[in-house]
Amino acid sequence: MEISNCIICGKMFRHDGREAKHCTECHAVHEAKLRAVKDVILSNPGLTVQEASEKSGASYKLIMEWIKEGRILR
Repeated sequence: MEISNCIICGKMFRHDGREAKHCTECHAVHEAKLRAVKDVILSNPGLTVQEASEKSGASYKLIMEWIKEGRILR
């Protein structure tokens, strides 16, 4: 087990060595935001990233990060 600091809240957390960025609590919030963005995109095909950001409440930067990671397809 390794220890890291959450990039969102700064709290220390243990993880199994994979690329963990978030503590358990922030990870749950992060995944809920991702689900909300995906739902907005599915309900409104053709949205720009900025429009998806405005409708979902997730930041433009975060949505772009998910696109780069392949978690959201353009």
